[in-house]
Amino acid sequence: MTVSIEMALQEALDDILSPVLAPIPLFDQAPQDQAYPFAEFARMTFKVATEYTLDQQIATVSLAVYSNARGRREVTEAMAKMRAALHMQAFPIAGGNVVNAMYEQADAVAGGDGVSWIGTILFTVTVEPTPA
Repeated sequence: MTVSIEMALQEALDDILSPVLAPIPLFDQAPQDQAYPFAEFARMTFKVATEYTLDQQIATVSLAVYSNARGRREVTEAMAKMRAALHMQAFPIAGGNVVNAMYEQADAVAGGDGVSWIGTILFTVTVEPTPA
């Protein structure tokens, strides 16, 4: 079975980030009753990189970290680990390669309950499929 380039990227990111974030688990979608802290893939969008070649795609990857520790420290430390692991990195994925993963921005905001914190980090990733 062939894996789509989108799922191949997510699987590679999971393989890279899960050990970096441990003991914070990383989910595609966290279970509803998941204990804090945890991280999940928040959003992934893809577009063809017409300024390069028709084969390359630009992915925008957003990951979220959730914590109920006091203050933003836990979410910002987790996002710093993600940035250190991915920024300016190239790595193979099933069916292609990540040419570059570029850190774009991060933020941490207090949750509406007055206790939890949510951190979001955004990367732009250039993906190039392996030539057929």
